[in-house]
Amino acid sequence: MAQFDHERHAFEHLHKKGSHFKKEQFGEEALYDMLPSQLGMTKQLMGDALTEMYTNLNYYYKITAPLHNHKTYD
Repeated sequence: MAQFDHERHAFEHLHKKGSHFKKEQFGEEALYDMLPSQLGMTKQLMGDALTEMYTNLNYYYKITAPLHNHKTYD
């Protein structure tokens, strides 16, 4: 549940027009300093999403394999 709350908060934060990081709020140097950690977090989240997607896809193929080999499968 905590993960869902965290993801929902991030989603709401990203879709608010006034919530994006701005140069006027933080300064250009601070934004440049935040880039490596932000890119690292994005890479980790994308990797986790792809891992889960492939896990689900492999599970689907595992339980539907008999259907694909049946002679009447369309």
